[in-house]
Amino acid sequence: MNQTEPTLRPDDSGAYRQALRLIRRRTSVPLAFGGQFSGGQLVLGEFLGNRTEGLSGLHVDPGQGVGGYVVASLRPIAVNDYESARGITHHYDEPVLGEGIRAVIGAPVTVRGNARGVLYACVRSVFPLGDVAMDAVSGVARQLASEIAIRDEVDRRVRLLETAALVPPQSADLSPGDLRDLREELLGISEAIGDDALRERLRRACDRLGARLGPAG
Repeated sequence: MNQTEPTLRPDDSGAYRQALRLIRRRTSVPLAFGGQFSGGQLVLGEFLGNRTEGLSGLHVDPGQGVGGYVVASLRPIAVNDYESARGITHHYDEPVLGEGIRAVIGAPVTVRGNARGVLYACVRSVFPLGDVAMDAVSGVARQLASEIAIRDEVDRRVRLLETAALVPPQSADLSPGDLRDLREELLGISEAIGDDALRERLRRACDRLGARLGPAG
């Protein structure tokens, strides 16, 4: 549940929205939503199929409610009747029941042992969603976690590149040859990045480092 180093990119909202679309497609649930773990709390921010705004922006503490259970345990959970469920706390009954949620699955987005978010699949009736739906939601959560891990690695390399661009090449931790290889690799990665701001930042860092390194000897 420990926080990781802050990322360069603003957030991963686009990746979460894509994950929610996959959940709806694979489970046919009417409502899917997700939140990112930030500042010691889960913040619900992405929704598909909601009827109210009661859950939007809700801050969920670890251990509380479905999402808090998932964050604290790093395990998925299925609740067949939220209103009468005893395995969770009921700190957030008003917005949850106000949305009409009865059965819900929550699955953790776990990157290197840390909770980075939670994905939810919900129906508005007392209906066991079952193992198939649980596996589908958990699979999407793992897929999202892999995407976030890749973004984290790009962030790490951008930091390395930007640091190298600010110091003389001979003072960097990597040799000029290694820095050129890293620059070329990241230029290639930049073409596949969907985040415009991160892609532009990466290209600027590559340009600055290229100017400092000069032509290969």
